[in-house]
Amino acid sequence: MLDLLRKRAQSWGTLALFAIVILVFVFFFGYTDIGPGGGPGTAAKVNGSAISQGEFQLAMEHTTAFYREIFKDGIPEPVAKGMKSQAMEQLINQHIRTQAAQAIGLRVTDEELAEKIRALPYLQKDGTFDIELYKEIFLPQLKRRYSVDFENILRNELLSDKYHVLLKDLMVTPEPAVSQAMQHEGASFSFEVVILDSEGQARELLAVFDQPGPREKLLKAFGLAVKTVGPIALSEYRRLFEGIEATPEAYMTAFGLIPEHPVPTDPIRTGNRYVVLRLLSRQLPLSTAGTAPKEEIDRLRQEAAKLRLEEWFGRLRTSATVRSYVDLGEP
Repeated sequence: MLDLLRKRAQSWGTLALFAIVILVFVFFFGYTDIGPGGGPGTAAKVNGSAISQGEFQLAMEHTTAFYREIFKDGIPEPVAKGMKSQAMEQLINQHIRTQAAQAIGLRVTDEELAEKIRALPYLQKDGTFDIELYKEIFLPQLKRRYSVDFENILRNELLSDKYHVLLKDLMVTPEPAVSQAMQHEGASFSFEVVILDSEGQARELLAVFDQPGPREKLLKAFGLAVKTVGPIALSEYRRLFEGIEATPEAYMTAFGLIPEHPVPTDPIRTGNRYVVLRLLSRQLPLSTAGTAPKEEIDRLRQEAAKLRLEEWFGRLRTSATVRSYVDLGEP
């Protein structure tokens, strides 16, 4: 990592270094004095993964500095009372997103991490990243004060951000057919749906799903029946996979189908089950022009996407096992 950071790094004088280090700690650690830091104890656990006391202390000082910047005349008591809970909740949520990102194979490369570090404003001198400040002053002080691995913390933050961006891309920027339908109030969809436990059977059925004769033979052989769902609006999307947990990708695949290509390329996997479906109809309002200003349409889409993101994360949060060992009462 240090080899990557040495690219474009420059050294500078001792007096200037000392002055900048003071500013660094005021900016990054809040306004508390530099002194003994948090120990290696555990502040909380998220699905068995520990959040250290030092990590929690660092988050608390970030939160304190944030509110001191907002409330110049002193942090109001109601806000101060909730800062510990807020800092802990932010850490827990980040750990949940990081774990979810790791579970689906997302990673942060050393180059991505180095690029982020080089861009941090409090590690700059005359617009250039300073490797000596980072290696000789910043990292040792951070380790002594908080007993944390700065690069590991930053890597996890970047991984959490990657996961959030991935979900946002899936939900805010859907397939063209979904994007088109979302811009027309009153759009509706109808599907034929079959849910199977066997991937092999699902693939066999999918291959003939738009061929009535062969399809009926397979359905009879497998002891299955087709369920018709719809017409449903996008706001009723949960009705499509009712009774089973489905990912955003599953919904995007289904609502991204068009009459010219009504059957997906592969069965849709939802947990340990497989869905074979066919778009029966996609109806748009007769009048689709000038129904609302583009700004209003964009605003509504963003609000809807935010709700879905919150709902998606809410499911992760509810299923997580969280244990806190910090008194989150009045500071």
